Amino acid sequence: MKTENITLFFSLLALGWGFWNHRRASQTQERLENVRNSHFRLADQMREQVGKLEDEVRSLHQQLRTAKGGATLFHAEMTIAEAMTVEPRATEVLGAFHIGGCSSCAVSPEDTLRQAAEANEQNIQQVLEALNKLAGSEAADVQSMLERRPNVQISL
Repeated sequence: MKTENITLFFSLLALGWGFWNHRRASQTQERLENVRNSHFRLADQMREQVGKLEDEVRSLHQQLRTAKGGATLFHAEMTIAEAMTVEPRATEVLGAFHIGGCSSCAVSPEDTLRQAAEANEQNIQQVLEALNKLAGSEAADVQSMLERRPNVQISL
């Protein structure tokens, strides 16, 4: 009888200890989930802030170029994203040259105008001339420069 009582006591003790450990594990798992949620929320906020700062830097670059006498707002080392920030109508020009701005152009916003032009076998000087005219007082002349060219040519 005494052995049964001791066994019962240790069994209840082990059961209590197991229950207590299970509760601690559940609480720890809940805290871990809260930390993960906080991490993802903070990461999203950080990405949003980085995006805002990148937009601000692009805007400041444009203001700096304009302040320096900026007759030419667009230059070959400018990224596609910067060009579209400087002049929203740049998508029309870039699309006409098939170097961005249209759905069939596989160009990254981080590519420079030079990289995009070279990758698509376009003359960078013509692209820059059209972009700078678009930003200047000669915007009406741009349409004559933008002869739409097919991006695929089939010869039979």
